[in-house]
Amino acid sequence: MIRHLKPKVKNPQYSHLKNELRRFLEIGRKARGNLEQRLIEIKKINEEIDQEVNDVRNLFDLLENIKIKLKIDSRFIHENECRKSNFIYMYQSDIEKGFDSDGNQIKPLAMLVNPKKSASIIEIIKETGLFLIEGTEEEIVLHSAN
Repeated sequence: MIRHLKPKVKNPQYSHLKNELRRFLEIGRKARGNLEQRLIEIKKINEEIDQEVNDVRNLFDLLENIKIKLKIDSRFIHENECRKSNFIYMYQSDIEKGFDSDGNQIKPLAMLVNPKKSASIIEIIKETGLFLIEGTEEEIVLHSAN
């Protein structure tokens, strides 16, 4: 297993997982380290989390996916704020009013984006299949795919 994980540490595709991969390698190299058992524990935790999936979680997963793939972070927009090109902006009120108490989307959510980057963002949204989209180059509107 160590032989499989070691090359991944240097692979740029896994740069966001570099620290975790190093920890796994350390566990696997220790005499008492049981890497397989640790991976089984992580799988169980992941399965428990997957059972709690809702639209709020999907939104955060989508934003994290965009951050990793395109290096574009997200934040709330404030009135009269000068927008920067390397951010996705969302209205806090949209988030607060857009989901019910169970985390299911009840209203469309607007994402304000740099028009130059909207095509890439839309492509990732379509790839994930978590949301249906509409809008313009500057404002992408998300609807739950459920």
